[in-house]
Amino acid sequence: MKFENFSEKDKIDILLNILNERYHAAHQMRERSLRFAMWILGFVAVAVPWLLFQRGLCSSQKVALTVLTTMLGAATFLFVGAIHVGFNKNREVIIKLEEALGCYEKSLFINSIQLFPEEYRNIKKLSSRSHFFLIYIWIILALIVTVISIWLSF
Repeated sequence: MKFENFSEKDKIDILLNILNERYHAAHQMRERSLRFAMWILGFVAVAVPWLLFQRGLCSSQKVALTVLTTMLGAATFLFVGAIHVGFNKNREVIIKLEEALGCYEKSLFINSIQLFPEEYRNIKKLSSRSHFFLIYIWIILALIVTVISIWLSF
């Protein structure tokens, strides 16, 4: 059955169902990235005190730990980055669905205003207030603190 054979109500119902699934997916992606960042913070919270009070780490061990920490940091960036890419693609679909439903049209739902503000429609570059920007900062700080702790160990 082709989409044009559906009634207007059925089309709207289909779009609303798809939109709800996309909203749910967006929430899951944000939650997954936050949980992963919390896991990294927990690792740092355990590793840093342990590293600071390690005795007898030679330079080659410190280099090896630094390389390992950097590799784990890079893998973390790649993992969160993949979620971020999926989030942005999902957001593009959400915007198309919201446009199809008229969420950005003036006076369609409420007299003289649009239901959603225009900034919801625009996919912005990574801003300093975005969820993923803050996660990236968190990962960088965790990496820096861990590497400093490796080299400050007694």
